[in-house]
Amino acid sequence: MSYADSLTEADEFLTDEEGRLQGMKDLKRRMYSMSTQPALQDELHLLQAIHEQQTLVDEMRGEEE
Repeated sequence: MSYADSLTEADEFLTDEEGRLQGMKDLKRRMYSMSTQPALQDELHLLQAIHEQQTLVDEMRGEEE
């Protein structure tokens, strides 16, 4: 049985959400490297989305332990 096959549905969902969070963080880092002043509204929306995603991942990790 492969690693992917051994994951439970919850593990797969957590992995997906962690990947989404990492993608958001990568996007934030890229925005800052490409522009010295990203649009404030875009920055606030991205930061809020990252915060919400981090909260979701933290809650999911807490349920597993």
